[in-house]
Amino acid sequence: MEYSELRHRMVESQIRTMGVNSPTVLAAFEEVPREKFVSQEIVEFAYIDDQVDIGDGRMVLEPLVIALILQALNITKDSVVLEVGSGTGYVTSLLSLLGGTVVALEINQGLASKASENLLDLGMDNVLVVNENMVDGYKKQAPYDVIFFSGGAEFIPDNIVDQLGDGGRLGAVVPSADSLGKGTIIQKFGASITKREIFSGKAKTLPGFSKVVPFSL
Repeated sequence: MEYSELRHRMVESQIRTMGVNSPTVLAAFEEVPREKFVSQEIVEFAYIDDQVDIGDGRMVLEPLVIALILQALNITKDSVVLEVGSGTGYVTSLLSLLGGTVVALEINQGLASKASENLLDLGMDNVLVVNENMVDGYKKQAPYDVIFFSGGAEFIPDNIVDQLGDGGRLGAVVPSADSLGKGTIIQKFGASITKREIFSGKAKTLPGFSKVVPFSL
């Protein structure tokens, strides 16, 4: 079966049927070749309804998890977007199609280089890939209309929330040790911050975003 057919089936059976009806989000998933961003040894699993290995101990999020967060973030062509944890660039590519300017932050140099290569191959020229510490965010391009965590975050640093502009939205999966994580949307209105949970799902925690458990004897 052709990858284009697998991609269409993913959209129709994994995403649209689960309440994602945003035309722009669905169109982006139809366009971006997910198989390009996963480890080639397991490329035949690129379109399963689960996280998939992208190498170096990292995973690309399940399609439905990505889609639900993207829909809730309401990204438009004039949105300035920060992605935390770009990996090899799959979500970055979706954000490139949906938004105006995208800053893709990735701590792993090899993954950042692969993301840059993939984005260049796809002709996506509205993205800046930055190979830096992810827990600091990227203040140079702030404020952001949207911040997307492309992996789990057991905590959301205040300094990253501070990089949202007025009305800005942040989306992440916040993992839990004893249950599925929660797809979480944070929104900033002036000095006020609101938070809502929109679904349960899983996401491997990004480097630097695990809670430190105090050691005790």
